[in-house]
Amino acid sequence: MTKKTAKRDYKNKSKVLLIFSTLVFFVLMVTMVIVGFLMYLMFNREVINMTDVDTIWFLGVFFFASSIIIGTLISFGMGSIVLKEADKVVEGMQNLTRGEYEVRVPPVKSGFSKELVDNFNMLADELENTQSLKSDFINDFAHEFKTPIVSISGFAKVLKKDNLTKEQRLEYLNVIEEEAERLSLLSTNALNFTKVEKQNILSGESTFNLSEQIRTCLLILEKKWTTKELELNVDLEETVIFANEEMLKQVWINLLDNAIKFADVKTPLYVSLKNVKSGVIFSVKNKGLEIAEEEKEKIFNRFYRTKVAKGIEGNGVGLAIVKKIVNLHNGSVDVDCVEGFTEFRVTLPVSFNI
Repeated sequence: MTKKTAKRDYKNKSKVLLIFSTLVFFVLMVTMVIVGFLMYLMFNREVINMTDVDTIWFLGVFFFASSIIIGTLISFGMGSIVLKEADKVVEGMQNLTRGEYEVRVPPVKSGFSKELVDNFNMLADELENTQSLKSDFINDFAHEFKTPIVSISGFAKVLKKDNLTKEQRLEYLNVIEEEAERLSLLSTNALNFTKVEKQNILSGESTFNLSEQIRTCLLILEKKWTTKELELNVDLEETVIFANEEMLKQVWINLLDNAIKFADVKTPLYVSLKNVKSGVIFSVKNKGLEIAEEEKEKIFNRFYRTKVAKGIEGNGVGLAIVKKIVNLHNGSVDVDCVEGFTEFRVTLPVSFNI
């Protein structure tokens, strides 16, 4: 829990305590005024006489009993009003546990229940979105997984024929090789996401050359950027870093692969690594499909795919992995779209830069 979150929770608890104390004080005051007014009427009309001991006992019992009865009635009435929206939230939670993620509580304009209702509706929105994205991910992942398997199976059957030329066999084998690599990438992304999703503490750090690691990643992806005839512009300052080498390799692979995938053919691809006072900044910039402003924050959510990414190979896991790994290194990842160029920047703090 961050200091900001703890401070907000403390303020919320203090607010609830203040409201509760105010309600108790109000109930006590109203009860005392009503009981006092009744006693005044009884004195004024000489119903009771303070010189009589029995009357004094009666007065004490009357004050005690009437205070309890009136206070209970007032508390019940006020509680019904205050907790009316809370009952709706409880009912909504019961619906959520049954999987009815579309349930919402009507908004409240003001008062104690407003924040409770707003937070519940926000929670319901997130659960519904997550469930929807999860379903889309399963469907997309199943489709992405099935397609290369069907291709491999089909071309393997064709290769059994005896009337194929050497060129045809080589072509079909190339397709099988590409589809196998695609399957491997899908499996790797799924496994990596599962591995880092629940991890909250960084481990396995070592000292290594970050600039050399990025060059290696570019070589791994050479076939992809040469196929699209991208003009590679690389500016990497020599940097030694103390971090998790294998994790950061996944970050650069995923970001570079995305930049290549969504770049227009025969356009420049800029890759840079800079040493700054705050640490190190990695940047990859391409010219191609842009990300809508309202989607910039969502693209790092698991399973999420942008509108422009529909129909393009992918499963919405890569950027979620990037975000999680960068967060584990106490860094940040940002995206900007300007004049047809899309730039992803990863900033790692100076503590990781040796």
